[in-house]
Amino acid sequence: MTLRTLLTMATALAMAFPANAVEYKDVSLSGDGSALIITRADGSTIKAPRFEDQDSFDAPNVSPGGRYVGWLAQYPGLGATYSQPLYLMVMDRNRRVHRFFGGLGFVHRWCFWPRRNAVVYAYGFSHGQRSTWYELRRIDDERVLGRHEIPDESLGNTKALRTAPVWVRCIPGWNEQ
Repeated sequence: MTLRTLLTMATALAMAFPANAVEYKDVSLSGDGSALIITRADGSTIKAPRFEDQDSFDAPNVSPGGRYVGWLAQYPGLGATYSQPLYLMVMDRNRRVHRFFGGLGFVHRWCFWPRRNAVVYAYGFSHGQRSTWYELRRIDDERVLGRHEIPDESLGNTKALRTAPVWVRCIPGWNEQ
């Protein structure tokens, strides 16, 4: 190996793992969902930030490899007597928070898609005839990498279920409309 190759590899590694970046190990939700505590690989803990009128957290998870931690941000007063999940929030190892919005309705379920450092989330309305939309987004730049719609069963969803991309399937219950 040449010196130039070694320097290039060392620079790439330094950029991939900044000195202040610590991987995430665990996440715990308080009983009432009002607080989310994130445990980092070094044993330290931090509170997940709240945004705007957010009143609670739901569905927290740590990505494979611990590079990201994510949760649903719940908001009150959105036409129901209970809080609704309006955004998927994902925090990277440098504590930058990325916000993903469902365009129509509420973000109901989500998962990390490790093949592209991305998230997949499902959104739609809570009641009545509806479709569920799925988006695959890269976390770092929030770019849309894929979209898929699955109509309500009463609207005929057989073809949409059969042709769903593999990334949709990382969401638990993706085929239960």
